[in-house]
Amino acid sequence: MALYGMRAPGEIDVTRPRWREDPGSLLPSIDSHMRTVKPGEHRAKFAQGAEEADKAAQELLNRLRTQPFGRLKAKLMSRLIRSYRGYMGLREHPKYLMMQHFGLFHDGLLAEGRLLVGAGVLQQEEDVFYLTLGELLELTEGERPADLSGLAGAAERGV
Repeated sequence: MALYGMRAPGEIDVTRPRWREDPGSLLPSIDSHMRTVKPGEHRAKFAQGAEEADKAAQELLNRLRTQPFGRLKAKLMSRLIRSYRGYMGLREHPKYLMMQHFGLFHDGLLAEGRLLVGAGVLQQEEDVFYLTLGELLELTEGERPADLSGLAGAAERGV
């Protein structure tokens, strides 16, 4: 949870509960994985894929060596293949970082929601997700609308 607790189903929506708030949302996935995947199967499939990739790379390099300037082409391609395979996992890193930030936004909004509940402005901390940015800024600066009921309980009204 320390590494991935900021993830969630529909995680691009900052209002969705994060895994660290609701770990139970992971149970169906874990259950499905345990029923459909045998112990060690993932590692075996990964090893098989790596072996197939090595074989395909060797076949490509062997074909390149038969062409004009083949030795040079094979050397360059070998380096490109190593780089690609080494860095391919980084493609997920930007989304991971984005979800870390969304997790921080989510936590910050809930913290403001708790303060607004304590001040009697909102009924539930989650109601903060139904405020516009302008409304939230006004409330955090101490401004209170004449009709607080217009903000409190927004979630129940579906606003």
